[in-house]
Amino acid sequence: HMSRAAATVLAGLSAVGALALGRRMLRRASGIATAPKGLSPAAVALQVCAAGIEAASPRIAVSSALRTSPDGRTLYVRTGSVDGTGVGRDVELDLGRYRRVLVLGAGKAAVEMAAAVEGVLGDRVTGGLVVTKDGHGAGPAAASLRAVRVLEASHPVSDERGVAAGRQMLELASSACDRTLALVVISGGASALLCCPAPGLTLADLQATTQALLECGASIRQVNAVRKHLSAVKGGQLARALRPARVVSLILSDVVGDPIDVIGSGPTAPDPTTFDDAAAVLQRFALASRLPPAVVDHLLRGA
Repeated sequence: HMSRAAATVLAGLSAVGALALGRRMLRRASGIATAPKGLSPAAVALQVCAAGIEAASPRIAVSSALRTSPDGRTLYVRTGSVDGTGVGRDVELDLGRYRRVLVLGAGKAAVEMAAAVEGVLGDRVTGGLVVTKDGHGAGPAAASLRAVRVLEASHPVSDERGVAAGRQMLELASSACDRTLALVVISGGASALLCCPAPGLTLADLQATTQALLECGASIRQVNAVRKHLSAVKGGQLARALRPARVVSLILSDVVGDPIDVIGSGPTAPDPTTFDDAAAVLQRFALASRLPPAVVDHLLRGA
């Protein structure tokens, strides 16, 4: 679904992995027989746990993936591999060739991630838009943003604000050219927060479908396989809208295994699922009679 012209570089920033490391460190610390003077083994264990959680913070994750050269002319991106192995490399981007640097994204951590990007690139960031959950769009990180606008929307079921945000995101993306560098920040919650119904569908159709999927016991992979095929922005379609810009995706994982096409429904990731897969989810959970007819018809016609 995504042309190579999108040139997506994917930096896998795994909160799940960092927290797992923190838990392993906590188990080790709990067995400490001696502790630094004035600290009990329990206090040391708590410090280790706190360090693990801090290591998973959006700010630190993004800051560790991006750095500039001393003269500020080159951006280095520590990338993760698209095959999920975690093996990556540093990619060098000549900032001098880009007239615009945009920060786009969605998720409950989108504001902190955008602030971290601005912290690295400073006034080279010329504009942007992120959408986050109600109550997450205020605070020090939001106040520090200079060029990136923040919108709030509903989660886990999308609302009209999420639709408006999705349309604004696509409009901004469509203004990109080959002299545009787009840094896309994605974190948990992006699927609901960045909502743009496919032609022929309405927000009410998507709301009813999401609610039914959440209630039936479908996995996040199954939920997003359906949602991607009902959307005009998910499943790599944001990257398509950004062509021919250079796209760097900074993805904070909340899904075990860090599948980039599942996290936030993969707005900049190639979609390995098909309409057949989405229709199979409906069949697996006997959802056809519970969903709006327009949704069922859309998926079956696609299949």
